[in-house]
Amino acid sequence: MIPYIIFFIIPIIFFLHPLKGSSGVKLVAWSAMITLGTLFIGLRFKVGGDWSQYLYYLYQTRNVDFLTAIQVADPGYMAINWASNQLGLGIMGVNLFCGFCFTLGLTMFSLKQPYPWLAFLIAVPYLFIVVGMGYSRQAVALAFVMMAFSFWGDGKLLKYLAFVFIGALFHKAAVVMLPFSILLFKRISVYTWLVAIPTIGGIGLILLYDSISVYAEVYASGMLSSSGGLIRVILNLVPVSIAIFHLQKLKLAFPEDFKLWASMSLVAIACLPLVLIASTAIDRIALFIAPLQMALSTRIVFVQKEGFYRAFFALFFVILYASVLFVWLNYADNSYSWIPYQAHLGDLNFNKM
Repeated sequence: MIPYIIFFIIPIIFFLHPLKGSSGVKLVAWSAMITLGTLFIGLRFKVGGDWSQYLYYLYQTRNVDFLTAIQVADPGYMAINWASNQLGLGIMGVNLFCGFCFTLGLTMFSLKQPYPWLAFLIAVPYLFIVVGMGYSRQAVALAFVMMAFSFWGDGKLLKYLAFVFIGALFHKAAVVMLPFSILLFKRISVYTWLVAIPTIGGIGLILLYDSISVYAEVYASGMLSSSGGLIRVILNLVPVSIAIFHLQKLKLAFPEDFKLWASMSLVAIACLPLVLIASTAIDRIALFIAPLQMALSTRIVFVQKEGFYRAFFALFFVILYASVLFVWLNYADNSYSWIPYQAHLGDLNFNKM
């Protein structure tokens, strides 16, 4: 439990005591954080709810050719398993790759926020520890989605689409982020409706083709349930409910991506009643819009004109996510799969259960 708490405290320290000096100093600090995050995720041993499942994926890519391997499950993730087997790195190689991608994506997205270290610490309790260290495919998919968001302010439509598509190769649910690309069109013309939107939708359907029936029959029907789905939906709604009272300030301060976070806020609100019907399906959607918490929370702090209110909201979010970490570590149904944290530093090719 202590390693998780320490990892959460590090960004708090940098947020409360910002680094002063050249950009090189900040680059070193963030590079060190990426390295630490990569190793924290990559060297874990028997940590995470799907550990056995990921060992099974690794086993499925042994002694088969590349084309056979990528047909086992999501092709991007299976390609990494196949490559790690070829290099003799086993599950450690897969986890190090996933850890690097996730921490890099999280860092890129955090650096685009008004208070990068606050954004990073907000992600630690759920996105980093639960998703990054427990659900590798979703973590890498989310990482590429966050990378896609990092290009949003520059209006880079093609880069946004490319990174979302790459993410979908690791977990097909990432395609739920494709519709937001419409907001990057300067104007919705006849061309957009007749060509661009159908093309984007068609590519999304192709990626989901072999999984549509599974999602429809299992996720949406409620045959599976996610015990923490409601809590994660509510977490998305906390900054949304506060942002409602600061809409004009947010629009003026962040015109380049106001529509994006406003649209995602509406999706977050819609998830609340839907999670009671199909908790697992909505939980998947809530995961990919979770960066909303980082974006809105830091923006809420930023738009406060008075120092008292700026400090109040900053402290509020630090305490909120510290509480989330405490409650999850001590009371979550499946936290036992993460506790204690174990790192394997001996045989690098640890494939044993």
